[in-house]
Amino acid sequence: MFSAGDAASGDIEFQCDDDAWYNVTVKLEGDDLRISYCEFGEEHDNVFNANHFRSLSELSNFEARFRPLSRQLQDSECPNVDPGMPVCASYSSQADDVRFYDALVEGVDYLEHSYANGEEECLCNFILLWQHGPNSGNLTIASIANMCQIQFDEINDTVLATFFAKVREKIHTRMNRGDTCSEDRLLTHNGGGVHQKDECSLKLKRRLSFFERMDPDTRRAKRSSVTLEPWEDQQALSSRKSEVIEADTDIGGMKYQYMILLENLDKGLSPVKVAKFLHAQTLILPRVYIFPSLTFESYARGAVVLNCRKNLERLCDFLDNPDHVILSSQGRPLVVTGRIARHETFGTLTAGAMVLDSENKFGNEKDGMVCCELKVVKVGTDEYLTAKHMKELFMEFLSHQRRLHQRLAMEESKIYCNGAL
Repeated sequence: MFSAGDAASGDIEFQCDDDAWYNVTVKLEGDDLRISYCEFGEEHDNVFNANHFRSLSELSNFEARFRPLSRQLQDSECPNVDPGMPVCASYSSQADDVRFYDALVEGVDYLEHSYANGEEECLCNFILLWQHGPNSGNLTIASIANMCQIQFDEINDTVLATFFAKVREKIHTRMNRGDTCSEDRLLTHNGGGVHQKDECSLKLKRRLSFFERMDPDTRRAKRSSVTLEPWEDQQALSSRKSEVIEADTDIGGMKYQYMILLENLDKGLSPVKVAKFLHAQTLILPRVYIFPSLTFESYARGAVVLNCRKNLERLCDFLDNPDHVILSSQGRPLVVTGRIARHETFGTLTAGAMVLDSENKFGNEKDGMVCCELKVVKVGTDEYLTAKHMKELFMEFLSHQRRLHQRLAMEESKIYCNGAL
């Protein structure tokens, strides 16, 4: 048992008045609960007095600001991150100031992982819808290194339990005396000075900076080796990736759509042609997008959208089958570069794209498109060997392009760091 003055270990996180979550320890000092922020001096401590809580509602709101410490997600755990999953993610407004806010995973761009030096590195992009903080209500892209898994277990902490019980006792005593207060404020005192909750906005720097976390050595040093535990269904907004979703609606009536990204398409290839080809091969009729390409580009990009994960897996198995290559009439092998899953629809992609609406089925092509076709080239033929070599060449080009993007991001971060000094 904890006695007055004992402190709990730092396996708790607390939502401060800036809406960010911080790793804290708690300590009882008579009627006061002292909250100390790990890695920060005591001048940043918050002290909450049991007598300052005016209602059970205030206490309930205060209790909700504590939870078990969120755990850093590992690179190998990205298959467990689904759209709708709540996470605690890092946000950096300055180079040396990283704070963690709650967000929902709105979509995932699944990319092939890197295995450099025997270590798995997740290269996937996660679209986050921020619930709190400066980006509240906005969408941004994050990597798995920026996200922690929220723990929904109850806090088993005697210090907090003792303080909460003391507060309830004082509130019930006042209610029995008829000495109730409708004021809905929570007063705290910090360093001897009393102030309202909304006036407490600590300038704290938590954990590593964003650019330190981008460094593989420092980033991996922060990783936890704890095994990922299944999170409770009542807390989850989506199912795990291992589950097969038979219908358009997943858990809780939430609608999902899944996108397969395509590269190296013939310029002039129509979405109707692609949809006809896929339907003939798999009996799946997806919605197909062909995106405009730049004049200097020799190929076009596209996407296939479905509303059923089972069909997604079937279609991916066909497109990525090593026993054949899908070849265009101009000799271009089709290349799959990623998969994205998200809530609702990909409606924002319709702007500037040629679309086959699923309601139109195989409507007449009156767009004046160049006559382009697709075909399956089987393994064991000379045409397959040529197509396979062309596909490997294009994949090497994409890999080089990805490294250039990473170099650009690194150089931009250096400029940002120098500008922030």
